[in-house]
Order: sequence, then structure tokens, then C-alpha cells
Amino acid sequence: MAPDAKTRRSWGDRSPVAVTRIVVCALTGVVLLTLFFLFTTTTTARTGTHGGGRGQDGDTWPRVRTELCGQGYPNAALGELLFELAREEVFPNRTRFTTTRGPSNLVKTFFTGDWGASWYGHDPERPSLATIYVRVFKAANDAIRAMERELWRDYNGTHVMEEAVTVRSALEEAKKMKVEPCIYTAIRDPVSHFLAGYNEVEYRFLNAVRGQTCPSCVMTGEPPPYFFGVPYSNSSESQRRRRFTAFVKDFLREDTAFSSQPAWAHLFSMSRILVTLSRDFNARLTAYIPTLENLETTWPAFLSSTCPGVPLPEDFPKPRDEGHHESSRDPFGTYQAAKDVWLQGGEVANALCLLHAFDYACWTKLPEGVPKTCTRVYQRHAYRILGRRAEAQLQLPTAAAAVPSDGNGNAVVFALGVASVLAVASLAWWARARRRGRRGRLSYS
Repeated sequence: MAPDAKTRRSWGDRSPVAVTRIVVCALTGVVLLTLFFLFTTTTTARTGTHGGGRGQDGDTWPRVRTELCGQGYPNAALGELLFELAREEVFPNRTRFTTTRGPSNLVKTFFTGDWGASWYGHDPERPSLATIYVRVFKAANDAIRAMERELWRDYNGTHVMEEAVTVRSALEEAKKMKVEPCIYTAIRDPVSHFLAGYNEVEYRFLNAVRGQTCPSCVMTGEPPPYFFGVPYSNSSESQRRRRFTAFVKDFLREDTAFSSQPAWAHLFSMSRILVTLSRDFNARLTAYIPTLENLETTWPAFLSSTCPGVPLPEDFPKPRDEGHHESSRDPFGTYQAAKDVWLQGGEVANALCLLHAFDYACWTKLPEGVPKTCTRVYQRHAYRILGRRAEAQLQLPTAAAAVPSDGNGNAVVFALGVASVLAVASLAWWARARRRGRRGRLSYS
């Protein structure tokens, strides 16, 4: 008697072909899910979305930092690449800008050079004392030189702080004295330094075109395209933000105005002085002041503890209120507009991070560390910055190395284990089905 065709069949009564189809579909799904998981973890590791923040180095930032400033001064050969990466953030569909002719004058001067120095020495009461302050524009440069002037006024040594003093001449003077100079500087957060420099130039140039008189309000030559292309507005904050964005784009295009007009040096990279000292003169900073906060009290304590022979902090004269630029009051609102664009994040902020990668890599004592935005940007571009060493250092391209050591590896192993168990169970069920099918055929033949 034949079995009832309408009777619901169990798994064991299904044909081996049907069971095989089910097994193949199940295994295919597991494999696809596993591959998707591997892909997402690889992408996460490449883009750096699983780490980083202000005060926290991401998984790749220590390696990138070493590549950028491993010798204690910027690896200037990467300057052109940093500009290129910054352009890719702002102009994503643009063809590569960099040519084989080498870096432009702007790239060279932005990352290498100096702003001069002041020095003190030849003190008969302190023959071994020689201090050299390496100036950084928009980092309390005028205030520090004013405090130096007050400090050394009543001493018998020589204090030279004219604008014409170069780092070279200051080092040569120390060499004549046959003493090891105490070389120092003061810095601030790199991006805020760039924004303050932009504000300084805007203050000077806007006053110049309006016919206002001030010692430095002079515009020589043609300004960058943004200056007249995106007119300044005293009443529109959004217009001022658009103006700053246009300025950044002109800067990334390496417009020749930025390297031909001296005023733009106010916003150049602060770590450029490290290249000048180390590469050109085989010298290094003795120490540096990493913040401009409370400088009237931190500077005397710093100088007294850093440079042997300098008086104790209590013997320093009371600092005068000198060295503050009128631009710091932001009369045109251009400083606030630049800050707003930076705080908004996005493509312009990402580009600024890349332009200041050397600064964040070299100045390791910044109180607030590397901004979260910048950490993510550096992780995302780590492969390009590290170059051919990226595969060996990051160990990300292979499937095994793509899994971060944060517990995700266990999930992959679990998924592969489930796939193996399903495969064995399915094969066992398929074999059972074949045996039942054979018994059925023998019973009803």
C-alpha cells in the first residue's frame, strides 16, 4: 500500500536533493555574513572610526606621528603630500594637483623657515648664561620680547631683540661666547594659531583697503582671489564664514600671493622652526612653553627653571601690559567666523588638521592634545602618510590582520564555528534521508 501523498512529510522523508539545496543555502548565507563582517572590520580599521579623540591617540596615530616627526623635527618631504590630502578633503572630485616639479614656494615656506629670534648674553656676572628666544608669530611673540626687555634692563649683559635678528645670527653669537645657549619658544594649539594668523592678515588688509593708518596695515601686491571674490560683510556672519572657507580653498590651491606677501607668514606652521634649528644648524630647543595661558606667571617660572643663571621668578620685574595686537579684539569679526567654521567640522576642518599634522606630531606637550576631528582624519589617511611601510606597520590588508584586537576576532571565530557545525549536522541529516529513501523503495517495490 502506497503512503498517503497528502501526509505531511518529515525532514527525514524529504529527498536528498531538497536537503542538499537547504544545506547549500544555509552555508552560503553563513559565508556571506562572515565575509561581510570581515569587510566591515577592515573598513573600520582603515578609516579609524573605532578609536581616537582629544587626548587619546587612535590605533594608528602613534605610527603616523613617528613618520611625521620621528627625528624631533618635521619630515619636510611629506609636506607636499599633506597639502594634497587636504585638497582631497575640500575638492573630492578634483584630479591630483601635485606635479613632478616639486613643492611650491608656499609649501616650502609654510613648513620650513623661521620668524627670527632675540638673545641675551655677554653678562660679566653670568658668563655662562646665553638665552635665545626663537620667535613664533601669533604666539605671544611681542609679549615675550617685552618681558625679556624688562627682565634684562637692569643687567649688564647684551640683549638684542631687533626685527633683523635671525636664528642664525643668535646661534653664531652664542658660539662666539663659547657657551651652550638655552634655546626656547612658546606655542599654542596649532589650528588656533592658524585661525589667529588669518585674523591678523584680514585686520591688516581690510584696514589697508579702507585707508586706515596703522604701522602694519599695508597690502603689497595683489591679494588672493577670495579677498575681493567673496566681499567682506560687517553685518552678515554667514558671509564672513563663506569668506574664510574661500580663503582656505585659495590657500590649498597654493595661490602665489600667500608666499609673496610677508604678512601671511603669521599663519605658517609653528614646527617650521624645528626644521631650521635641527636641519640647518644642528641645534634643538632646550624646552618650550606649550600654552599661552597665564603667560605673565608661567614665563618667569619656565625661564628660571629651564635656563641656568636666570634669576628666580620672584626677582622678575612685574610685566607690563604690552605686546597685544589690536587684531586680537577681533574688530571685523573675522576671527570668530574662522572659529565657527572650524567648530562646525566637515571638509574645511579636516583640511586644517592635515595642514597642521606636523605641529600635532612634533609638539607633544599640548595641554589639550590632538583634537578628536584630527585624530580621525590622521587615521583615515594613515596609509598615504606611511607610504610603503603602511602594510608592515598597520597590518590591515590581510583578512587575519583586518580584525582589531578588541573582541571582534572572537565573533569571527564564533561565526566560522557555527558554519562548521551546520555543515556537519546537515550532512548527517542528508545521509539519514538517503537511508530512509532506500528502505522506502524496498518496502513498496
